[in-house]
Amino acid sequence: MPKRYPGCGGRKSVVVRDRRYWAGRGLRLPSPGSRPKLSPVNTTVENINPSRVKINAEVGAEDIASQLDRAARELGRELKLPGFRKGKVPAQLVIQRVGRDAVFEQALRESLPQWYERAILSSGVSPVGEPQLDVSDLPSEGESLNFSIEISVRPPADLGSYKGIEVGRAEPEVPEGAVDAELDRMRESLASLSPVERTAANGDHLLIDFTGSVGGEEFEGGEATDYLLELGTNSLIDGFEEGLLGAAAGDDREVGVTFPEDYHAEHLAGSDAVFSVSVKEVREKQLPEADDDFAADNSEFDTLEE
Repeated sequence: MPKRYPGCGGRKSVVVRDRRYWAGRGLRLPSPGSRPKLSPVNTTVENINPSRVKINAEVGAEDIASQLDRAARELGRELKLPGFRKGKVPAQLVIQRVGRDAVFEQALRESLPQWYERAILSSGVSPVGEPQLDVSDLPSEGESLNFSIEISVRPPADLGSYKGIEVGRAEPEVPEGAVDAELDRMRESLASLSPVERTAANGDHLLIDFTGSVGGEEFEGGEATDYLLELGTNSLIDGFEEGLLGAAAGDDREVGVTFPEDYHAEHLAGSDAVFSVSVKEVREKQLPEADDDFAADNSEFDTLEE
């Protein structure tokens, strides 16, 4: 059974007919009664014959950018760059280092089963058998991704008399605290960052430019522009974030750090370094209020109590 992935042999399309591809990623074809709540992709359906359809699907540019960022962070876990801890390399630097096409191919491999399922749910068809999936050329930055699915469906059936039949309904059991935990997760995912006119504290985000030097000489990988740093995460070298506590927009700071003896870049291991940092903005994370408007905007319910 053919399985072609982007980047293999110069091809730019994917065709999948092997169920093991989907099963290995935990994907199960949705049944008519199974409808997990997912943001749908845009779809149109073409009828090939009474028992087979073609679904044309489009994944929005925003979703593509999100999955590209996630894939870059995954690849960054193994990437070693001077000035950054292993696994803490920013996504934009990963993309610059390994190339956008390579990062996108990683995102495509991991996200395609989910996009497939979302397309099936959005189209409203009830699939039967194995899908044949074809992905178009990799999109440029800011563009959407298009793919198509050919799949067999159940042919139309004439329903008998069903009105008035009483069917029992089992209420699902929800573990204690699960609703509050999901609300907190949703609020975190929808949080915004707003510039503030005050000094920075842990939990704030700083928009900074920085350049690092050892013995007065700048070193490779020790600089960044418009880098967004969350204070308190310890994502950079020890002492870097602490040196920016209390900073305000417009401040310039010299932050001294010492690279650990076991630092992966041997020429920096154990060295004292100085980072010249320009603080452009202090941004505060703002969580949306958990109220009826929040529930109506982000769920199928009209009130928080529901």
